[in-house]
Amino acid sequence: MHLGKKKAFIFIAIACVCAGVFFALKTSNNTVKISYDPNDGSSKTTTKTVYSKQGQTVQDLLKNNGYSVDKDLYYYSTSLADQASKIHNVRIVKKANGVITIGDKKIRYSSVQKTISDLLDEKNIKINKDDIVTPGTSTLLTSKIKNINVVRVTKAQVASSEDIPYQTEVVADSNVTQGSSKVEQSGQNGQKTVVSEAVYHNGVLVSEKVKSTSVKTEPVKMKVSLNPSDIAANTSSRGSTSSISSVDSSNASSTSSSQASTSTDSAGKSTAATIGDNTSKSKGVAEIKDDSKSATVKDTTQKSETSTKAPDSSNTSNNQAASSASESSNNASMTETSKKSDENSNTSEKSDSSTITKTSTVNIPFKTCNVYVSNLAKGTTQITTQGVNGEKTVTTEMTYKDGNLVSQKEISSTITKQPVTQVVAVGTKEEQTTTQSTDSNQSGTTATSASTSSSSASAPSSSSGNTQSSLSQYVSQTKNVTYNHKTENISASDFDFLCAVVSQEDNSGYEGALAVISCIMNRADSGKWGGSTAVSVVKAEGQFSAYGDGNYTKYLNGKSSAAVQAAVKDCVYGGVRNHSYYSFQAKAKTTKSVKIGGNYYQ
Repeated sequence: MHLGKKKAFIFIAIACVCAGVFFALKTSNNTVKISYDPNDGSSKTTTKTVYSKQGQTVQDLLKNNGYSVDKDLYYYSTSLADQASKIHNVRIVKKANGVITIGDKKIRYSSVQKTISDLLDEKNIKINKDDIVTPGTSTLLTSKIKNINVVRVTKAQVASSEDIPYQTEVVADSNVTQGSSKVEQSGQNGQKTVVSEAVYHNGVLVSEKVKSTSVKTEPVKMKVSLNPSDIAANTSSRGSTSSISSVDSSNASSTSSSQASTSTDSAGKSTAATIGDNTSKSKGVAEIKDDSKSATVKDTTQKSETSTKAPDSSNTSNNQAASSASESSNNASMTETSKKSDENSNTSEKSDSSTITKTSTVNIPFKTCNVYVSNLAKGTTQITTQGVNGEKTVTTEMTYKDGNLVSQKEISSTITKQPVTQVVAVGTKEEQTTTQSTDSNQSGTTATSASTSSSSASAPSSSSGNTQSSLSQYVSQTKNVTYNHKTENISASDFDFLCAVVSQEDNSGYEGALAVISCIMNRADSGKWGGSTAVSVVKAEGQFSAYGDGNYTKYLNGKSSAAVQAAVKDCVYGGVRNHSYYSFQAKAKTTKSVKIGGNYYQ
């Protein structure tokens, strides 16, 4: 009995030891499932099952199994310091790392947020409804995205006052001397208020759209009386025709005539008004060219052919045959007559002739009427009525012989659209300016002299060359004007170009226009803004939006206001400026910005 108890005790002891060993082995070899997400948008997650050792941390477990440990680059679902024996799952996600740009501000990020919208919320970045986020806020945030751009969009209502150019009404008055004009009523520009919606991206103006326009003051028409002959010189009777005779190369003459009307051009040389004719004199034979820019030609081809066979002199019998003639839809006939005879030598001589009728549409250049007025500064010009070309339909008959053009004649010419005379107001008002002489370094004395200038303040023209004009009447009414700055001599086309650019940048009046051209000249003096002349500075890349976007072209060909032209002349030729700034914007950028005209300078 005693021996049996002893054996039982030994058996129980062995069983306990085995159970303890089994339990120890089980707890020391804990299985851990590790999943890795590259977060590249591919949704390819890899998994791996490993065994942890007793006392091993999660960080040690990951390193021992080839996983990187860097909290800046990866997200871990559990603490790296936890005991691996107590963990059964570890999830690793590669973080998205990059930069968020908001205007001049840059914010770095390292995140595992699901979308860009979630990331912006995480960074406490509020997005307004008009703001532009690239990539879009609903885009999944992956490790491939390195840059996120946020554009702050703001909108503002801007009201500005603009001129309404007056029109010119030309009336016939037989009491007015031919070649001169009489101003019955001076023209006066009106005023309108334009409300625009300006759109800014990060504080920079990118677009402006007119929302409403209201007229404050209606313009007053300029009424000019001209002699009826001067008005008739620019127009001819509607539906008139003309004829031109031509002779072919074989010296066979052919003539044609049709009802014709003539127009008389009067070129009266008067200081009151001049009428310029842009048309050229036509020659005896009119040659029609198919030019898509100046005429549209429609062919209504009608041919007339004659075939003759000369009989041999030894043959005394002649056979004659006549063919019938048919009338075409445009009243042109085609007649064919053949004469045949028997020839012993079986030889013949043959000549072909054909007539082609062409109808073309030709421009009638408009004429220009200069009206001299006393309410504009001398040399200042302003187009009060824009000229428009007319049109006429010309029908020409062209005769060919053996394939060569031998003659052509104009059958008819009908005016389908009357030209509109361009009226240009030319100022005659004399301006008085006072100039002061500077200190003389050689004599060491100071002399001040006042002189009255009555010379013309006209812009340079291609025919008169470049001259420095006297200052306009606006100078004395403008604040902060300084004198004796560097000047330039430019061509008439460059002057017109600068006026157009200045008009687009600021058309609010003389002060605003002078501020723009002063900025251009300041940059030219500096030589650091793409050129050393006004034109080269404007045309330099990225300098002036009016030139870059091409919107200045609507003011070309003298369409700038008198105030803008005066400002450009005073600055470029007269050395007048009203500030020393190098840049401007439509909206104040800092509290130090100074508003001049319609822009802010700094």
